[in-house]
Amino acid sequence: MFWYKGLDDQKVLMKWYSVNPSMITNRKEYRYNLGNYLEASHQGNAIIDCKELMNDPVYPFGLAAAFGKGGDDLKTLTDNFPKIAKEKTDKDYEVIVSNEIDFFKDFEKQYAATLPSETVSYGSTEWGNSFASLAEVSASVKRGIEKLRAAEALYTLVALKDKTFAADLSTQKEKA
Repeated sequence: MFWYKGLDDQKVLMKWYSVNPSMITNRKEYRYNLGNYLEASHQGNAIIDCKELMNDPVYPFGLAAAFGKGGDDLKTLTDNFPKIAKEKTDKDYEVIVSNEIDFFKDFEKQYAATLPSETVSYGSTEWGNSFASLAEVSASVKRGIEKLRAAEALYTLVALKDKTFAADLSTQKEKA
């Protein structure tokens, strides 16, 4: 876990588990899928790995996550996540089904000040950094579109009752 810091001094919180777990945990065997894009393809195994990771002194955080289920499938549907989370939660360990965003918000809230900041690449992170760095820009565009949709809906409702509503904006509407 680290802050990826771009050359423009913008930063984004990154989760990078090595595909070779011995690099971060000193475990000698390859365990399941942490570090690849199908980390949660087998939820039970992912939970075992996350538990082991959080109990390893090399990983100093009390939160771990596994993301990715469907891989390159065109569509993946499962209701297994909540069931496994309930089964694997006990008095010492809470398993949370995450939308990824809540994991990063919680992690940032707890560990932001202690994380290193790096401007480096770990193998194939170039594409990951590109997509990750677009998240806020994309979210901003999505929020803007949602506001536009709401404004269009209100305009339509008013214009149905008042045919002269916003008639003075017809030139701007045509330009848009």
